[in-house]
Amino acid sequence: MRALALTVSVALLSAFFAADAFAVVSVYLVSRAELGEAPVLGDVASIDGPPEARKALLSLSLPEKLLADGYVDRREVEELAAAVADEVVLVYGNAARVSRKAKEDAVPSGDRAAEIEFLVAAGEAALVRVKKNGIVIELQGSALENGASGDEVTVRLKGNRTLKGRVVEKGLVELTL
Repeated sequence: MRALALTVSVALLSAFFAADAFAVVSVYLVSRAELGEAPVLGDVASIDGPPEARKALLSLSLPEKLLADGYVDRREVEELAAAVADEVVLVYGNAARVSRKAKEDAVPSGDRAAEIEFLVAAGEAALVRVKKNGIVIELQGSALENGASGDEVTVRLKGNRTLKGRVVEKGLVELTL
């Protein structure tokens, strides 16, 4: 029993002193992030580690192809970090859901607002099409906001339940689950 305790103690001490031989960087993915013009790893994660490694990882830019699916996952972060950091990088969390901030100049003002054709108008009836695994259900609802083609709008169904969907054509809002 003493031999086992001595062996465990020596192993723990060895591991403790060996840990100082290399640094460990911890990357904690956030659950959701809203990205700006030039997204960086610091937008989707908080990072602990040596100051120089932390600074390099926080400013590491995220390529557009990585953001295409709307998520930045653990594997993608590990690959990015391996290219930059000499330290061991541990990533915590499975993925960060990412979206883009709306550009301020994308909102029309003045005369340009009159040029937009709303396919769904607030207070008017709208057909709500819900799709999942090849099954399509259509329900009657009432739009709670104006929406042009491609806009995401809120629609109230019977029983006061609300859903958010994308405007696809005149009077039709589609939601894919």
